[in-house]
Amino acid sequence: MCAFKKAVKEKEEIPKVAITEKEVIGELGRYCSANLISEIMKTENPREKLREVMDAREEIGKAAGHWADEALSALGNADVARLFVAHTDAFVEIAIAAQSNTEDAFEAIGEAKEFFHKDSGAFVEIAKACGKQANWAFEAMKEPKVERALREHRSAFVEVAKAMREDGGSMEIGDALTVLSGSKLQELLEKHEDELVGVAREVGEAAPEAFRLFENAWMMEVFRMNPQDFTKTLLTIKRICMKGTRAVLGGIRSNDELREMFARKPETIISALLDVAEQVKSARAFQSMWDLGVSRKFAEYCHGKGKLENLVISMLSENPAASDLGAPLDELHDDTPKRMEYLNSLSDMQVFTLLLSDPKNFYTSTNHLLFDRLKAGIGKKGVGYLLKRYNLLGTKECSNLVLRAVNYDRFYGRKNSLFTEKEAVEVIDSVLWPLKKDFFNGGDFFLMANAVHKIKGLPSAKYKLGLRFRDKLRKLGEAKGYGEEKILSGIEYLLYELYGEEAPLIKEHFAEVRKLGENAYFDPALYTKDGKLQILQVFDKEDTGSDHYPASKRWFAKYGKPKTGEGGELIYETPTARIVLFMGETKEENVKFVSRELKKNPNRIITFRGHSYSLGKNFPSGIFKGKKGHVLFIPGSCGSSGDIASYIEERGGTDLRFISNTATGRGQVTNSLVDLLIGSQGQEKATFGQIIEKGRKEIEKHGGDTEILQVWSPGEALLNYVYR
Repeated sequence: MCAFKKAVKEKEEIPKVAITEKEVIGELGRYCSANLISEIMKTENPREKLREVMDAREEIGKAAGHWADEALSALGNADVARLFVAHTDAFVEIAIAAQSNTEDAFEAIGEAKEFFHKDSGAFVEIAKACGKQANWAFEAMKEPKVERALREHRSAFVEVAKAMREDGGSMEIGDALTVLSGSKLQELLEKHEDELVGVAREVGEAAPEAFRLFENAWMMEVFRMNPQDFTKTLLTIKRICMKGTRAVLGGIRSNDELREMFARKPETIISALLDVAEQVKSARAFQSMWDLGVSRKFAEYCHGKGKLENLVISMLSENPAASDLGAPLDELHDDTPKRMEYLNSLSDMQVFTLLLSDPKNFYTSTNHLLFDRLKAGIGKKGVGYLLKRYNLLGTKECSNLVLRAVNYDRFYGRKNSLFTEKEAVEVIDSVLWPLKKDFFNGGDFFLMANAVHKIKGLPSAKYKLGLRFRDKLRKLGEAKGYGEEKILSGIEYLLYELYGEEAPLIKEHFAEVRKLGENAYFDPALYTKDGKLQILQVFDKEDTGSDHYPASKRWFAKYGKPKTGEGGELIYETPTARIVLFMGETKEENVKFVSRELKKNPNRIITFRGHSYSLGKNFPSGIFKGKKGHVLFIPGSCGSSGDIASYIEERGGTDLRFISNTATGRGQVTNSLVDLLIGSQGQEKATFGQIIEKGRKEIEKHGGDTEILQVWSPGEALLNYVYR
């Protein structure tokens, strides 16, 4: 008998005295619900049940801790309230097991109400086995087949849940119970219950995929013949692959060749896994085996048909292996010596595979460190040599590398570029990888336009690019879908970028593209109010409170002592400009301040000082939406050019333009730019690029680099054309 139930029984019997709903409401107080009141009033002795419910709620609140409010509120659901009043002691025991996830457990009970009402004890046992993640098991228990199987093999199900919990795989418990409840596994459970529990104990969180192996008749027969050897093989895989075991078993199950090899010659698979483990140095790399392409390459390697290095590239370039391997470079952002020590510990192969991963991975500075290290490692051979050596041309991995290089302006045309002229032409299909998709991705088209601009003048490039664009247009035909219209518009702009006035565009579209050219010019009138250029500078306190913010105050001190605004902002006034510096205590405070200022006046030059990973928290992509004004945004964080697409896509009616960075920002570039823009008032009309070039020496004097500043790029123009 549970402690709570025993305590209730030991209390003095409460006589059956009538009680009114009003009294029940008064006693329940907070978390009082009509459903709970109704269920209490239906009982034989409402007053006694009320006391029991009150005591139970106290115990549940203690168990749920910080999440007590949510847990107790869940008791108000009609089904949950009915079950709670009928099985009060069971709810307390489940709460003690589920703790902070009690709310989720109670909600799952409501969905499995029929089973719970018939056998609440089964839920209590499973909850004790699962602990905090009991809700995942309860989710599975609402299925009739799971209920039937659990009734017949209750102890086995409890032991499996316990084994998985001890291995940290609680979230997968529901999956395991569902698989165990299948007809094939039920057949196996009849004679091999202990052996199946043994499998769960050995592989832990990977149990669902281990059990799925037995859904194959051949695998089941191999297991029946020698459960001990089969389990021993699984344990060996677990020791090699650790947290990647489930993915490896999933890869084996989904590949006919691997499944046959596992049944006939498991030692071949073990040997191959050991080879891979030696190269990847990360058990998480094995999680890439969920990918059918990776499991196919693994099968080829097992058969002696594929190269280990190609398999390793496929595994390490997939997340989470890539994000795990590169994470320390981000985490050590502020500790340069240790950061460089970790970078130097990586092999050339590992550096290469990190750059083949998702282009969104890693900070700007991390990507540039990886680019530099790759160039130093390959020497004169060039990145094209590696792509050919590993047969990566035209693959998704190659596209990741190319688009990553484009994003950080390391593709082609500069001293530190990755690709030579010949190599840039060879990877054209990777540049155009976004065209293979059936939907429009603004970020991809942004990068594609910038890359096309770089290489369109190279021999044979123009012909190849034009051929691919026309081919995509033919495949699209007459656009009807929302996404297809955007793809068509994007290709139209790319054709204009390629052929200029000779592009196959209709007359009206030519006019629209030409009009966009005006956006390259700085027009002070767009950002002026009451005759003064309106400039708002926002600082992330955590990132720049001790350096850039005080430096900016010193910078603008030349304009006199600032006034302090009602929000704590500092206001510097000149005859032609109003400069506001604001640094909130939190990022959320910065968001509120900017939104409030834009409502007052949507026409501004706005700058941000903070790290790249803080930009979105201070300036969410939709912050300019619906303001119907003109904003020149200078997101001074590292690699901010990569965020332009999301801002344009959510700008609403705002005329939004940018001066951004393609690399690691440094020096007082933002303040230098502000001075240049203020000084451009009353001067001859000029483009943003011309203004920056004119102030090159001033920017460099203060530690900046004009080469990494991006203004009115082809990618920005393309998105403005698409979202016109």
